[in-house]
Formats: sequence, C-alpha cells, structure tokens
Amino acid sequence: MHIVSIFCRLRDALNCNPDILLKAIRTPQFDRQIQALVKILGHMNEEVGQHERQMWKYGRIFDEKFMSVLQTKACPKLVMMLAAALQQERPEGAENILKIKQLEDVSEENKKKCIMAAEAVRKMIKSSHKQIA
Repeated sequence: MHIVSIFCRLRDALNCNPDILLKAIRTPQFDRQIQALVKILGHMNEEVGQHERQMWKYGRIFDEKFMSVLQTKACPKLVMMLAAALQQERPEGAENILKIKQLEDVSEENKKKCIMAAEAVRKMIKSSHKQIA
C-alpha cells in the first residue's frame, strides 16, 4: 500500500492538515479509496502507543482483503496523482517514485492526466494556505 506513505509524505511536504489534502483529492472516482484512507489515518492517529498505531500495516496477514481498495494495483491513478504531486513539491527523495512497478500499466494519457491533477491539487492547497494567512 504505497498510498499511505505517499499521502503522509505529501501532507508533510505541503505542510497541510490531512483533511485539507483529502478534500483536495476527493472525487467520486476515488470515493472508496478515500474512505479507506480515512480509516487508516484514523488508526494511525489513535491515542494508543506507537506499536499499536503501526499495527494496521499487518492487517493483510490476517485478512488478505484488508484495505484491498488501497493496494496500488487497485488504485494506480490515485497513487500516480499523489506520487506526481509529491515529486513536484519535494523532488529530493522522490526521484523514482513514479517508477513503482504497479504504475507501469497506467497509460501515457492517464499519466498526463494524473500529473495535471497533481498540479491542481498542489495549487488548491497552496491557495488555501494563502486564504488562511
């Protein structure tokens, strides 16, 4: 599940609240994935110890369908969009992020659309920062 770490890295790179980033990427096409991502983010933020917060990562050991909608092969365009936004925002450390194996099957046309969507997400979040300031 590349999406969780990419989402968290992008949130940090954009210095924004996860809710703002979730709002920026929300679209009916990705509704199931966004709902699952919200659940995982909730597990990560629970008021429990560090060990318990990290246990969601191992859910697929006990249930192979655990958060299956967030597997990269199940949502390659969403992962591609988030990865492209991360690469645009913080290129250092994200040089090879678009070379994730499961993203190889995304068509060139869809890659271009994901990159354009990534730019729009970044602009939306940056404009929300300006409105708050």
